Amino acid sequence: MKISVEDIRKEYNPQEKADDDSLMMVRYIVRPLSFYVAWFFAIFGVSANSVTWISLIVSLLGTICLAMPGVAWKLTGCTLFFLWILLDHVDGNLARYYKSPSIVGDFLDTFVCYVTLAIFPVGLSIGISNSMGLPIEPKFIIVLGASAGILGIFSRLLYQKVTNYGLKIKFQNNNQPEDNVSLIKSFIKSSKMMANSILNPSGFLFPILFVFVYFNISLMYLLIYNLLLVIVNLLVIQKCLWKLNEFDIIQSTLKKPAKSDASNE
Repeated sequence: MKISVEDIRKEYNPQEKADDDSLMMVRYIVRPLSFYVAWFFAIFGVSANSVTWISLIVSLLGTICLAMPGVAWKLTGCTLFFLWILLDHVDGNLARYYKSPSIVGDFLDTFVCYVTLAIFPVGLSIGISNSMGLPIEPKFIIVLGASAGILGIFSRLLYQKVTNYGLKIKFQNNNQPEDNVSLIKSFIKSSKMMANSILNPSGFLFPILFVFVYFNISLMYLLIYNLLLVIVNLLVIQKCLWKLNEFDIIQSTLKKPAKSDASNE
């Protein structure tokens, strides 16, 4: 059976990936290229999960390149991370084409993403610490890399936990009250959208790193990245607390009829 790029593309539903495709790099570069790369893998019958594992290898190689001394190595690492982003979209294309989306595949995809976000700043910090004439002690640079790795996945884990609470309540009651939008919440939402464009690996995270590495100011990137991650984590924590408070209110509302029925008996 002959496979065409159009066969891969027609399985894609833009509405399901609206949040992802809101990122300019995904919409205009990564997504269009991913259909061609998925077509190449489909010709040889490579599974979606196999591509996910390949993307993990690419991510590890990119981290090793960032840890090497010299700008050329680091630029190679940035290029490999762009390839990882591309493969991160390819596996989804293949899963849809093969009609084989699975919980295991979704877990592997998330696992590889978390590993990448955790290790790439560590690799970068090791590479920076090998440079000469640094204004900061090398051990502190390693600490910066480790903190960026932790902060990069911490907010995602928190948000995932809160999302699970929301799913439980959604199953209990599909008619949830709509969120009250305040000025502060609107500001936080706008700030998150902007931060997502910068810090999302599918956004401008690695292209910006490429620019900083090219001009040999990787340490500045690591400092700014840490600062932005701290701000984002604080905003996510605040949003999580608001959401959890709303979930508590919804749950208490759902329990009231049960109590009144029990009293009538």
